[in-house]
Amino acid sequence: MFEHLCFFKCKPETGHEQIEHIKSQFLRLKGIIPGLIEVSFGINITKETQFANGYHMGLRMLFESQQAVEAYLIHPEHVKVSDYVFSCIQEVSVCDFTV
Repeated sequence: MFEHLCFFKCKPETGHEQIEHIKSQFLRLKGIIPGLIEVSFGINITKETQFANGYHMGLRMLFESQQAVEAYLIHPEHVKVSDYVFSCIQEVSVCDFTV
């Protein structure tokens, strides 16, 4: 299995409604994207603010394999979500690893 993590910094003008839309769009991908097993998304509520590096929200996806992640990245439904996300964020960090 393969874990895909993303951490997002919002643009200053990004509001709660846009964040909720991002969340709903990522969550709906389960069942659409082949090999996508689990999806979770949330607002960063850490008390360890010295380590948050300005990230507002996080995404966790569990895939069957690295190949499934690679297929996800170019899947038309992910591309649509990604286009919207990039209109709302100023930065993203990604971490992938096998589990």
